[in-house]
Amino acid sequence: MSFHASGRMANEVNGILGMRWTLNCGGVVTRKVKGRPDEWDWVTNYSVDPSRVPTFEELYQACPENPAVVFNHAYQKRYDTEFDIFNYSLPNGNINGVPAKVPMLIPYSPIKIAMKADPLNNGYYTEFQITDTDGTRYVFGGRENPNSREFNYNGPNVQGGVPTGWYLSSITSADKTDKITLSYESKTYDESVFSESFRVTDGIRNQTAFNYRVEDPYWETLAMHVWDTPFEETSDYAVRPYGVPAVKSVQFTGGSLVFNYTTVPQSFNNSLLDEILINGTDTRKIKFTSILHPNEIDIYYLKNVSFCDNQNTTVEQYTFNYYEPLHGMISDPSWRSAKNSDWWGYYSRWNDHTFPQRTIDWDKPEYGHSYFGELNIGFPNVSRIPDTTLKVLGMLKSIRYPTGGETEFLYESNKYHVDYAPPNAPSHALVDGAG
Repeated sequence: MSFHASGRMANEVNGILGMRWTLNCGGVVTRKVKGRPDEWDWVTNYSVDPSRVPTFEELYQACPENPAVVFNHAYQKRYDTEFDIFNYSLPNGNINGVPAKVPMLIPYSPIKIAMKADPLNNGYYTEFQITDTDGTRYVFGGRENPNSREFNYNGPNVQGGVPTGWYLSSITSADKTDKITLSYESKTYDESVFSESFRVTDGIRNQTAFNYRVEDPYWETLAMHVWDTPFEETSDYAVRPYGVPAVKSVQFTGGSLVFNYTTVPQSFNNSLLDEILINGTDTRKIKFTSILHPNEIDIYYLKNVSFCDNQNTTVEQYTFNYYEPLHGMISDPSWRSAKNSDWWGYYSRWNDHTFPQRTIDWDKPEYGHSYFGELNIGFPNVSRIPDTTLKVLGMLKSIRYPTGGETEFLYESNKYHVDYAPPNAPSHALVDGAG
């Protein structure tokens, strides 16, 4: 188990152990899609002639499936110019690489990697097999274990959900006499995002200039747009669902682990780990107790982890305490609190918007002349200055051990400048850094 104590985010969410706790049950292969997924093969490769330098026009038309698409916004471009970046998390460390026909590892590591694609699912990777230096084989994903894959990328012109995570399915010893198998169930977790922007159109050529239409052939269209819509404001909430595998069982020689979950009365992210049953010669249980703090709206805290014997009697217990919010400090449920954000995304209450008001110079064309003045954009009473008191809410304050001992945690914010002097910037965003 681990706790990520980097500060409370504006769009904080529950995990299976409430806020910020992670249960590390095994390895995972993750992918960062760069452009298009690497399995994507809708385009014809460009044949390079090494005897001459190609012209721009030749390069631009190099993809026969994509000629002049850039001029038509109804279609998305179909280029994939970069390898995806994969991360392999094994029990003995992490490795980065790109899965070409022969995978390239960064830095180099003497391990063997084999990928399997599913022709019934657009050729996407369904399984990774990694053989370590000692001969141990790790299998991630697999068609027979569909819940061990994660689908969190949907790009334009991409068929179906693209797998971005493959969770550890099995570990087999080098002599094949011992094997550990993991199974998963699919959980859906939602992340709320609030976006806000202004688009201001100005700077059109003065229409009193001689032959202005000849000088600027787009003037009439642009000027009409500026007269009708000099500036546009957009703001929107979005809830992004993420499919995440949650470990269900671990089978090994002589026993098993079974993970049981409970559903709490919340609209989003309401599946919490309740207990782990340890089956074998001596059946035991690990119990997880998560609570909803009276001044929290929908974020749970992991309070206790209890180790029980075969009579369900608590033998050892760890107790966790947190920096707790006072009444009124949490103003919105997590699905709406994304707008309560400082410049780095940390929680800062009472903001109904994320765009502070500012005054800009504005050159707006009028009939027969240009108008130069000032324009107010943004919203008043918006403060995105970090608040250390709010950032620490929900962070781990202390751990009490079964022995009676206790560890206490104190936090402070990072500073952008040692003397706390803000640099020249359109806002004070850089005074106080992330917590």
